[in-house]
Order: sequence, then C-alpha cells, then structure tokens
Amino acid sequence: MAKEDIQKLREVRVEDLIKELTKERHKLQQMRFDLARGKVKNSAAVRNSKKRIAKLLTLISEKKMQEVTVNEENG
Repeated sequence: MAKEDIQKLREVRVEDLIKELTKERHKLQQMRFDLARGKVKNSAAVRNSKKRIAKLLTLISEKKMQEVTVNEENG
C-alpha cells in the first residue's frame, strides 16, 4: 500500500474503514481457500492482504483514540 493510499484512508470515516476491513477479510479468506485448492499461485497476494488488514486496523484504532481524546478535552 502506497503512502498516498494511506493518506486517503486517513481522511475516511471509521464506519467506512470498518466496511473496507470487512471486504478485505473476506477477500483474504477467499484467497486462502483458492490457494489451498491450487487455483492461486500468488502467495504474495495473501501477504499483501494481511498487511492491508493490519494497516486498516491501525487506522481504525488511531481514529477511535482521537475521538476519545477529543471527547475528554470537551467533557
């Protein structure tokens, strides 16, 4: 994932990030099944998908922490 992609994702709402995370997890599951069946030879795609999931989880966590911090400052 390029830095430009991460910057774009930082501007997205948490709900949309969660939807993207769900899609990516489903995609990873499908790739794992296809890899086990021998349909897919590209094991790097599985690794890249796992990295994208980790980055999405990190961004979601960061955004939630920002929300908590803002709420604590206002409340």
